[in-house]
Amino acid sequence: LTRARPRVAPHPFTTLKPHVGTLLLTRDSADDSIKLTIADLPGLIEGAAERNAGLGSQFLSLIEGCAMLLYLVDVGTFLADRGQASASEATDHFASQLDMLHNELALFNPDLVDPSRGCLVIGTKLDLVVPPSGAQATLDKLSAWLADAAKL
Repeated sequence: LTRARPRVAPHPFTTLKPHVGTLLLTRDSADDSIKLTIADLPGLIEGAAERNAGLGSQFLSLIEGCAMLLYLVDVGTFLADRGQASASEATDHFASQLDMLHNELALFNPDLVDPSRGCLVIGTKLDLVVPPSGAQATLDKLSAWLADAAKL
């Protein structure tokens, strides 16, 4: 998305320090453009707010400057490990991940979970579970599960 070049590896958590990049979205002319600053921040783990687990308050303080939050939920690993998960099992699992993130943010600073702050829920590692044939049906199902989890 941006010209930032963080190192990546096939590990559950690879972001150890913040990486910031700028994305310029242009429509018809340079006058009709939006500049977004995107921050790739380390993953949040349970206990960050109260016990300073992981990168704790160092990480959480970086979020305070963000106007919008993207919640990245590892969909692929869960489903790859469990094969055919039921809709309720998957929704409950994704909801517990989102609930943990929401609780840690609220414990650190309730303003971080204010409904006026924009947020999106994004499923990651879909390449582990989305087959080449029937991909749209699988994506539709996963999208519905994440939407249901976000409502809980």
